[in-house]
Amino acid sequence: PLEQRHDLMIKITGTGNNIVLTNTTTNETFIYKKGLAEGQTLTINGINPFLDDTSCGIDTDHGTISLVKGNNHFTVSGLDNPDITFSFPFLYF
Repeated sequence: PLEQRHDLMIKITGTGNNIVLTNTTTNETFIYKKGLAEGQTLTINGINPFLDDTSCGIDTDHGTISLVKGNNHFTVSGLDNPDITFSFPFLYF
């Protein structure tokens, strides 16, 4: 999405600390160094992270997540009861 200027939004909920989201297909990692409490949402909108509606880039490793054609596989650690939503336009090639 970054290279082709596609929109990618990732929304993460759950509870935990030091959250690590990894696209194991691309070996890209995003780390949120603080905690996520019940009812809070961590959103990665393109390359910009937000905790609820507040920018929280200072609390991250400044990593980025992108997708490649085909299947992308992800792991998450540091989070109990994770719920992760990926939102992006489907493009036909």
